[in-house]
Amino acid sequence: MSMISTVEDLIWGKVDETEYLRKVVEDDNVDLDALSQKVRSIQSDLHIQLRKGVEENYPKLLEQVGAIETLDRVQSGFNEEMRMVDDKAKQVKHFFAQSYDHLRSDCDAMENLVLFSRVISDTLRCQELIRIWEKEERDMLTKAECANELKALCLENTIFASVPWINNGFLKKVTVICAQTSSEAVEELKQSLSTLNVSHVNTCLKAFSYLFDHDGCTKELRAIMDESLQSIDLLFMNLLSAKTSDGVSRQLSRIGNNLHTYLERFHVLGAENALYFSNKVATILRNRMPVETEYMMRLVQTVSKCLLPHAEAIVKPIRDALGPLKTAILSQSLARLFELVNDTFSQEDLKGPVIVEKLNGAIKSEINSFSWDNELQKQVEGNVAKTLQIIAAKIEEQIIVNPEVLRLSGRVSKAQAANYQLLSVAYAFRKQWPLYSDCIRAFIDPQLRLIVDTMKETIILVLDSMHEEDLNRELQQSPCSLYMGELCDHLKVFRTHINHIEPLAESLETLPNFINFIIEQFLLNSTLTTTFAPLVRTRLVKDFGALCKMLQSLNCNSSKFLNNRNLLSQLLNSEEIDYNYDVKQIPCWFITQLGIRIANLQLPYESADWTRKEYINWFNSQVDLDRMQFLLNVVKIYENSGKAKNEKVERLKDFIVTTIATLNAP
Repeated sequence: MSMISTVEDLIWGKVDETEYLRKVVEDDNVDLDALSQKVRSIQSDLHIQLRKGVEENYPKLLEQVGAIETLDRVQSGFNEEMRMVDDKAKQVKHFFAQSYDHLRSDCDAMENLVLFSRVISDTLRCQELIRIWEKEERDMLTKAECANELKALCLENTIFASVPWINNGFLKKVTVICAQTSSEAVEELKQSLSTLNVSHVNTCLKAFSYLFDHDGCTKELRAIMDESLQSIDLLFMNLLSAKTSDGVSRQLSRIGNNLHTYLERFHVLGAENALYFSNKVATILRNRMPVETEYMMRLVQTVSKCLLPHAEAIVKPIRDALGPLKTAILSQSLARLFELVNDTFSQEDLKGPVIVEKLNGAIKSEINSFSWDNELQKQVEGNVAKTLQIIAAKIEEQIIVNPEVLRLSGRVSKAQAANYQLLSVAYAFRKQWPLYSDCIRAFIDPQLRLIVDTMKETIILVLDSMHEEDLNRELQQSPCSLYMGELCDHLKVFRTHINHIEPLAESLETLPNFINFIIEQFLLNSTLTTTFAPLVRTRLVKDFGALCKMLQSLNCNSSKFLNNRNLLSQLLNSEEIDYNYDVKQIPCWFITQLGIRIANLQLPYESADWTRKEYINWFNSQVDLDRMQFLLNVVKIYENSGKAKNEKVERLKDFIVTTIATLNAP
């Protein structure tokens, strides 16, 4: 838009004048003549419009002249009244300003009077408190209250220091009173603690609350405890420097008595202060007492005993500080036991019972020596397991294990007797310390298995000779077959050895399992004989009776098969099988193999093209489930052979299937 076209907007105030003129000056292309012509044209139009407006509104203007004159008179009157009001307001302002100044002056005077009155009142109160404090019959709590109030009044009235007669009269005395009261309160608290006068201690503590703030009170109480801690520290130093046993005993007694006394005293001061004292004592214990002193157990016993009457939460730091000392004691105890074990087993002339009695007595003595501390005693009992480990290692070192020693001959050799004695020694420790004898058990069981396994090999070999005898003829002047006589001779030798091996003779697992194994091997071989005629079964029953009689002499009452010998004997001599037997008491495979023989089926090992020895070796390595699965296959081979159905075979198969299902059941 050009400058000429916007000049009318400038006249009517729609455009800023300064901005418009600035643009006119800056615009080099503006036509000033045209602009002037436009301004004159607008001015002419305005004059015309103004004259026209005046001519049209003149009558109305004349009518308003009177009203305007009236309004002018009213305004003049109003202005006069406002001037008078202003003058009056100025007068009131001046009056109030003067009154305020007078009032302020009076208030300052009254404030000074009140201050003076309070100072005089506080001064009189201070003098009265001093007189009360100086009375001879005053108690500590009253003195503390007086000192506290005096101190508060002096702090509140800082003007006291600027008033000569107050400053010189009693202000300096207040400082002395506060200091003296604090000192007396500390001394009285010490005396009250020494006599364990709880009510007086509480009074002193209340006095402390008047005399000190919380930090100051804590500082004073800890200063009192620090004096006692210095005494305790000195006792420990004296203990370290003691040269004689009597001197050590005296110092230990003093430590125990003083520590107990101080714990009782400072418990009265509250749990926080008692715990502070306990922590400091624990620090002294850690710093002063080396772990290698010979009287360490007596020290721990003394300190532990004096801690018993006190709350565990308070004395726990001291108990914790005793931890390294207790560990050292346990190490010393274990070292003594190790040394005794090494010394005992190095003496070749000692017999087994002497070794057991000597070491068991030492172990019990070590445990009993810690009866004063249940926790420590339990930890000492833990040393029993470590001691038994050393004993087991020593026994294992001395036991001789080679084929010559393991062979069970008619007489017990010297090496075997030594081995058996060592096993009996180990077993005696196992019986004496059943909770800690896992290491002994882990050593004994393999040794017993070696002995028993050696005998098992002999039994398998002798029973195999059963098949070389003619069992289908009656015995002549002999209660049993030759192989059974030989087996009983071996068992008599074994019995002789058992009598020297206490852990085997008293075993509730190894010996019963061994007897079960013998009976199992006899029953297995009995059902694998070439013929199974009635005469053979009769002879086998006699052999089984001789075997059981021999096994009974081993004095084992927990053999499952031996306890069911009568039922087994009846089964062995039966021509028919009922199959309603408890397979938990009678071997299920024995019933099955008897059924196979009675039903005239193929021998189990023949069905697999094995030799008898191969079958027996396989049989001994399997569990009942695998054995029954194999025997089921023997029956199936018969069924698949196309032969006529046999009721005995059907009943046998039903028994096998039912038994397998039972064995598979969870």
